[in-house]
Amino acid sequence: MNCKYTNLTKVEIETLILPFILYNKRGFKSRFNKVDIFKCIVHKLKTGCQWSFLFVGLGSFKALFSWQTVYYYYRKWCNHSIFEQMWNVYKSALKDYLGTEKLNLDEPIV
Repeated sequence: MNCKYTNLTKVEIETLILPFILYNKRGFKSRFNKVDIFKCIVHKLKTGCQWSFLFVGLGSFKALFSWQTVYYYYRKWCNHSIFEQMWNVYKSALKDYLGTEKLNLDEPIV
């Protein structure tokens, strides 16, 4: 998985990404590592592969979970707008570094 976010260390993901992710307050505790699931989601979004081909072509790598598990968490986090919250915090943290004076953005006329 060759992506900026898949190359983050486990500690960076735990401190920057996982605070946004909801955990079950009651019921069963998931046996899957949320860091690995997040990396798989980013890999899927970056490559654009189909969900069912998420782990195809990884050679001798044996996935700890199925593509259905990754899709389940992706839909769950989308429904709770986790990715939108991450993006808003990322934008606000880096707004001083964005060179907006050099951007050429077209806005549709309504």
